[in-house]
Amino acid sequence: MVITKFKINWFFLVCFIFALILTNNVSYAKPIDFIKDIGMDYGLGFDSLEIEVKRSPFEPITTKQLPGGQEVEFTLKQVTSIMQLTEELDISAEASFRSLAFNGSAKVKYIRSHNLDTYSLYFLIYVKVKNREKILTSGFKLSDEAKNLLDNSIELFHKAYGDSFIRGITTGGEYIGIIRIETKSEQDKKNLSAELNIGGIGWDGKAKFIEKLKKVQEDHMIYVNNIIIGGVDLQPVTDPIKMIEDAQKFSEIVRISGNPVKVMLSDYTIFPEYAEKSIGPDIEIRRMLNKLNNYRLQYLSLKNDIIFILLNIKQFRFKSNSMISEKAQLLNYHSQIQDKISEIDYAEQMLVYNKITTKDIDIESPEDFAKKLSIPNRYVALLQTKIFQIPNKSAYPLTHISGDAEIDGNYPHIWINAKLSILEAGQKLRLFWSCKIQEHGYDRSLFEGHYSDDVFDVKIEAPGLRIKNISQNIGSLHVQGSNDQNWHEFEGEGLIKSALVRYDIMGLEFGVIGAKDIIFKNVLIEFENEEDYLNLQMNKISPSINNKVSENVKKSFWFSND
Repeated sequence: MVITKFKINWFFLVCFIFALILTNNVSYAKPIDFIKDIGMDYGLGFDSLEIEVKRSPFEPITTKQLPGGQEVEFTLKQVTSIMQLTEELDISAEASFRSLAFNGSAKVKYIRSHNLDTYSLYFLIYVKVKNREKILTSGFKLSDEAKNLLDNSIELFHKAYGDSFIRGITTGGEYIGIIRIETKSEQDKKNLSAELNIGGIGWDGKAKFIEKLKKVQEDHMIYVNNIIIGGVDLQPVTDPIKMIEDAQKFSEIVRISGNPVKVMLSDYTIFPEYAEKSIGPDIEIRRMLNKLNNYRLQYLSLKNDIIFILLNIKQFRFKSNSMISEKAQLLNYHSQIQDKISEIDYAEQMLVYNKITTKDIDIESPEDFAKKLSIPNRYVALLQTKIFQIPNKSAYPLTHISGDAEIDGNYPHIWINAKLSILEAGQKLRLFWSCKIQEHGYDRSLFEGHYSDDVFDVKIEAPGLRIKNISQNIGSLHVQGSNDQNWHEFEGEGLIKSALVRYDIMGLEFGVIGAKDIIFKNVLIEFENEEDYLNLQMNKISPSINNKVSENVKKSFWFSND
């Protein structure tokens, strides 16, 4: 794909990214009343293509309340795509956004504003409350004016009354909240997803979810967006815990003061005089509108991915060394995607108003478009450094090696040595330490012990990384003891901070001398990304061998995010 070159306005870029950061943390709530805010009422006509309320085609009507009590559904689950989100919120991929827009324009706008990127974690909190439904009583009839229009022209009838009418309205409410957790790497995303998605969560698991979420909040950015349809006395929140608490009490609020939340439409084919003239809605147009809406959502999600990369450059692996050109390319992608969305909006408008036909629409699919983009791969793990505290160790009791088993106050020498080694190609830190106590005179009695322990496992502590370097790896302590039998604390050098040592007692020293509480200084661990390490190893392979390595194997080394 040819990328257009242009001069970057860095002031614009900074302002653009800063604005994105600000808009990522928007929280709002707005009750919707179909009758007051949108103008929908029983018996009114509706144009399901143009999404427009029309006047009523009926003679005077009456309504009745259906029997039944309140129904409440609670949802708490992870969502991984915008298409899943539309399904969870009863906006099916099989039904056009346009044809369902009458269920509350704010809800549709809310969905369109949450085009999930593929790098963050999203959790949906959804409470749907349905009170008793109120519908038109049977026996409603078309007015003489509507019949005359229908006899004259079905097009004029549609222009006046639409292609359907409002037969019933359900009161209740919907509380919708989305929690977005900004992850730091692919491994971080995988770990958090497993940690938070306890048994699929479910509303009954909200207590454990909240407990885990509080821990995640300590070192991850969490954003909240919520909207309230129906109900009163609830204000927008920015805290995810408070949002879950509000959702819990929402049904009781709606029981007292519910708003219209769902409209039941019927088309006019229930009237024989209409059915005779109508050829029904254009199926091809509706299919195309569904397709265009799905395209729009996918393009918006792709745009969100580009935005995430621009805001988190360090999490991605770029092929070139020029960050300026990489950012320019990403901004160009962003512009191209916006053009595609505008193209979809225009085609949809022209189609609805019969300016074009479905055969005139030729818009590139998001899948085909994405294949042309050079999107950088995300690091499995985010490069980092870590201050590591080696656990205290012991060299007690020491083994009697030679001489008699009694030091007898002969001012023994004490040696403690430690070495921290990087093993298994940077995946483990192993500590080796030893302690030796030897009598200064007489028969130079010797006590000694050698030990080792794996103190840091990268696969557990920092998956996706390898240890590149550590700040220090050698430590020692060498002193000569005095003539007493107590425990003494001595300072060490390098890796060893101090140790508590006993080197003499009254009588035989067998099994009762050595070092306890060997304390180590903090170690700074410097990591490298596992992909970069494996890439380096591949480059070391001789050309003759390297040529035999399949392309698939290379890709699994270099680019895999699994």
